Amino acid sequence: MFFENFHDKIGEFDQSLIEDFKQKLFGVDLDDPSIARTEFCFRDGGKLILPLNYGEVVNNEYYPYVEPLIKHAQSLNHFSLKNTIPLRIEISIMQPHKNILWHYDFHPHHKYSERIHFPIVTDDKVDFYSKWFSDDKKYKFKMKAGNVYRINNRVLHSVKNNSDNFRCHVMIDFIKKDVWNWVLNNNFQEQFKIASSLVTTKDDIFYYINANTKDTIQEDLNTADLEQLKALRKAY
Repeated sequence: MFFENFHDKIGEFDQSLIEDFKQKLFGVDLDDPSIARTEFCFRDGGKLILPLNYGEVVNNEYYPYVEPLIKHAQSLNHFSLKNTIPLRIEISIMQPHKNILWHYDFHPHHKYSERIHFPIVTDDKVDFYSKWFSDDKKYKFKMKAGNVYRINNRVLHSVKNNSDNFRCHVMIDFIKKDVWNWVLNNNFQEQFKIASSLVTTKDDIFYYINANTKDTIQEDLNTADLEQLKALRKAY
């Protein structure tokens, strides 16, 4: 995966694709412990519904709602999605006035997949931040409903929901068919799931050389940022 930006808008989608899905989401019990995210960076109000995991449908209730988004993403014919299949789908929900802490996605499948974001329910007061590992600045941007984004989830990123509404994105990880076939043919599925820091500060040189921070607002790191990053730094 080669990335010159923190994010790229790769297309748009018609709201008619998600009308029923949105109605379904407005009925979700956000206090349901079964959808609470346990990872440290999501503990502050992060929720997860997982329709597809490592190529297998694991939630038949929600998969029909996200299947049209898979087809739409592939219909965009973006270079990053050619000859790919969906590997994992997350319906990621943030409660109002909650945060996703600084983190980067380091499981093996993250290094071999492309993350596509569909903002389903969002607000202008939701801010997405990215930064390079050794940079002393952060870069803020907003993802708008109706747009489709390719996101660089291998660099540090965080989210703040400053609104009174919950925020929901569908995140689809696409992987090349030949890569996934190799994983299956070599019985490598379990190793593929094990957390491993495959992106580190050593990779920073690529992002600096190709740095393009279009559509972002540069900001200084605040005290909360520095505390989170200090706690996280032992991982990279």
